[in-house]
Amino acid sequence: MVGLHSQSSDDEYTQRVDVAEIFVHAKYNRPGRPMTSDLMLLKLARPVHLSAGVTPVCLPRPFQVFSSGQLCFGTGWGNLECTYIPDAASQRANYILALLTNNLCFDTVGGASERASDL
Repeated sequence: MVGLHSQSSDDEYTQRVDVAEIFVHAKYNRPGRPMTSDLMLLKLARPVHLSAGVTPVCLPRPFQVFSSGQLCFGTGWGNLECTYIPDAASQRANYILALLTNNLCFDTVGGASERASDL
């Protein structure tokens, strides 16, 4: 589905589209390592209709570097904190986040032994 804003019901933006192919990051969730490369791309079976509730994602240029502290926008489903909250993932959430250096990020999430060069 694209355009889904609540997992409990569809709305005027929801479109059901089959997935033609799934591309999982080659280094996703390697055994014995902290969860890394938590990314997947889906090739859809047909184009979607763009609207106020369905927009394309803007991807950076290859090798584009972002500064630590730069603000970025994120969206997704899931808990907003490390504690389990029932039904926390039922609504899509939007975030404004400040970027961290790779080393600070790994140190913060407990993956200090795995630096960006190891990903």
